[in-house]
Amino acid sequence: MQRFKTNKYFQPHKLFLLLLALTVLLPAGGAFGQEKKKKKKKTKYFELRVGLAMVYDDNILKYSEKYLNRFMNGEDEGRFHIETYDDLIINPSLEVICRPKIFKKAKTRINASISPKIYAVNNIKDWLYWGVGFQQYITKSASIKILYSYIPDFYVRHFVWKLPKLAKRSNNLDVDFLLLNRYYSSPYSPLVDKLHAGRYDKNYRIYATYNITLKKYLKLSLFYNWLMRDTDTKALINSDYVSSEKDYHENKIGFKLVYNLKF
Repeated sequence: MQRFKTNKYFQPHKLFLLLLALTVLLPAGGAFGQEKKKKKKKTKYFELRVGLAMVYDDNILKYSEKYLNRFMNGEDEGRFHIETYDDLIINPSLEVICRPKIFKKAKTRINASISPKIYAVNNIKDWLYWGVGFQQYITKSASIKILYSYIPDFYVRHFVWKLPKLAKRSNNLDVDFLLLNRYYSSPYSPLVDKLHAGRYDKNYRIYATYNITLKKYLKLSLFYNWLMRDTDTKALINSDYVSSEKDYHENKIGFKLVYNLKF
């Protein structure tokens, strides 16, 4: 068996004692140095923080065992818009902090941050966080803080609403709601121009359409419209008159058949 020779000048026990002494003395020396330097620390007005976090999530949509099994078995077509039920989340962050001297003795802190969450596989779950904050200290331990945060888009999950099908044809339901405000002005007084002086209308509209594809080029639309106008005026002497003249409700129901010819 080959053996390595030990250098006679190398003494491990002395090296160990030297390292132990340095471990004890260095912090103490640093403390003495700090006592000598009693200068005030300069306040940093600006600070930049950069962060990176990684998280593994084994149930990104928080599904119960029932729906996890359905996802694994390929059931419920249209419900699942993800590739996997688990994912690796990458979360970089950037924050800028400013400490302006608004008040002499009271601290002030202003910060702005951005933090996206990026899903390695399921991009539909990606989202972005913006935040702006203001903190004002009243005393050393009491402060007032205002925070505004904004998330442009956040995917929760798809909900399946199965509409009744006629003859197993493809179909969809569209519902639109509108609120319209209309204001009138007139050079005349309310006594002369009762219908326009100071008048304002609120118009409500609901349009519901059920579209059915009967054949490749033939479509049927069933529709229902509900309309309402609520009229009022800034002139109190005219309020009852304008309301009785212009308020109304209206219902419309019908169908539309479209045949599309392509040449």
